[in-house]
Amino acid sequence: MSIKSQTKMAFCKTVSLNVNKHQVSGLENRGFSHEIIYIPSQSQPNFGSNFIININELQCKIHQLILQFDVSAITGYTPTSGNTGYQAYFVPAYWFFSKIEILMNGQIQDTLLPEEQFIISQFYQNNDQRMLENASSGVYTSTSSRATMASTRNYYYVNLKTLFNQAHIPLLTTNQYSQLRIYLNNTSNIINCDPTKTTGTPTCTINACNLILYVTKLNATEQAMELAKITKQPMHYKYHKLLYSTFVLQSGISNQKNLLGFCIGKVSMMYFIVRQAGTLNGDGYFNFQSILSFDILSSGGTSILGGTQAITSFNLLEQGRNWTKSSYLSEYVYGTSNSFVYNWSWSPDPLQSYTTGADLGNYQFLGTEQLVIYFSSPTSVQYQLDVYALTEQALEVSPSTMTSITL
Repeated sequence: MSIKSQTKMAFCKTVSLNVNKHQVSGLENRGFSHEIIYIPSQSQPNFGSNFIININELQCKIHQLILQFDVSAITGYTPTSGNTGYQAYFVPAYWFFSKIEILMNGQIQDTLLPEEQFIISQFYQNNDQRMLENASSGVYTSTSSRATMASTRNYYYVNLKTLFNQAHIPLLTTNQYSQLRIYLNNTSNIINCDPTKTTGTPTCTINACNLILYVTKLNATEQAMELAKITKQPMHYKYHKLLYSTFVLQSGISNQKNLLGFCIGKVSMMYFIVRQAGTLNGDGYFNFQSILSFDILSSGGTSILGGTQAITSFNLLEQGRNWTKSSYLSEYVYGTSNSFVYNWSWSPDPLQSYTTGADLGNYQFLGTEQLVIYFSSPTSVQYQLDVYALTEQALEVSPSTMTSITL
């Protein structure tokens, strides 16, 4: 069963969507099977290079994608005298890659970044869920735990948050084959090894990388029904697509306006982080820095955050309580981590919006808005500002085509 909905596009255009009445993964027990499938990479993965994984599964719906890295111990270094117990350690496995592109029918439909994946994992899972997920990727709050993992060959897992989690697209024809392009980080960026306590050059190798799929296999009747629907009229599956950009915050400033020219579309949620530009490797990847406040201005210079600057403590603790599912944003208070991830949601329920693709609320960005960052005192070093916007999209699916539509 399907219903039609209309969503306004930029410049007052409209697009008519043919969407399912319920875009959820649950299916009645009518001969369906739920399976876990392992897909190896098409070539040997090596840090500092890229590789692909082809997803040629059909007659199914994909609900979850997990990368499994089989990585050697860190070798090539020797602790110096007096530091015999020292062990090098990896960053969490999110930073094993620098970027992942998801292609469907040969076209890039979504891009995944390590910081964005880390933030989503901390935000939209409860503490028990993210504790398990962090343990499998390398606990970001425990260098000793990561050192133990890195002392021997081990498996590292990254539970990817993708359009498949949101849209549950039925894959029926060869035109719907998918592919992951995985761009790996360099070993010098992912290994933490103190040169004052060691000699040599630490190194490691990837023995293998597998993609683990959680799928629901459709029976013959459901296959025929789904194929008939998209043959009669293309179906649309909603999801949130990532738009992102980086900015330089110069030393010696107290505030800076940053033009969000990359951000055009209906934005449900936006996140940003500030990091020291000179430490964007190792554990510096998730050493987020604090600011005083921030604002987002329309092209006319008016605040779109309720008319005033957002004070960071209120944004992190009070708004974070309503907009996230875990206690991650409070960790800076207890000294557990530098959890300074600033965020704004135009959706009243960002968890539901992100996990189901639902368009519960948004702000139409035109590319002329500005994000203003305020510091409590002039900066003494250069910082990098990373901004991530989740925009409303729909994937149009027919037997021969798959096309992304900006809503």
